[in-house]
Amino acid sequence: MDWPHDSERLFSSESDWQNNACLMPATLAQFGQHYKEAADTLITSGINRGILIDRAVYPAVFLYRQYVELTLKDIIWRTRRIEHAGHGFPKTHNLDCLWTEGKRLLQQHYGADCPKELLYLDQCIAEFHKYDPNSTAFRYPYDKVSGEILATLERINIRHLMETMGRIDNLLSCIASDIAERLDWCAERERDMASECRQ
Repeated sequence: MDWPHDSERLFSSESDWQNNACLMPATLAQFGQHYKEAADTLITSGINRGILIDRAVYPAVFLYRQYVELTLKDIIWRTRRIEHAGHGFPKTHNLDCLWTEGKRLLQQHYGADCPKELLYLDQCIAEFHKYDPNSTAFRYPYDKVSGEILATLERINIRHLMETMGRIDNLLSCIASDIAERLDWCAERERDMASECRQ
């Protein structure tokens, strides 16, 4: 068994280049996708019995929750800019708060064209919020205030979880991409108008 040695480092680039991960700039939504892909990989490994599902479920649910949080924050800050409704996103891990603001902005932005499927996310976000309101329930076994966190949740079917998160991702990714393109178009239009004003 190897123990740490005196020149130990965690983050380095090594000669086995195929194992050197590239850290590239990413948007919040892209960062969220990384978390979802990692969760899918864990779940798939559990389904294929590469890892015990009882061990995979905690980090996988946390990664899915992080995906939802980052994607909602991305949608909020971009939609706020398009709608001239403030800047940034709420500085919270509370999915209920983020979902309320995100849904309000999307309904304002899309109006009658707002996808009806948006409302179907209400119960999934509420479920995340019920069991993990502050993004700690799947990271720690105990809450420092109230004790055991997941006392009322005994089982999670990981296949069902991954499939449901896949459908959620289909919708949120389409919305995030559409909002990003609309914001790019608005920014380009503003540059063109500024250029015309200078002539």
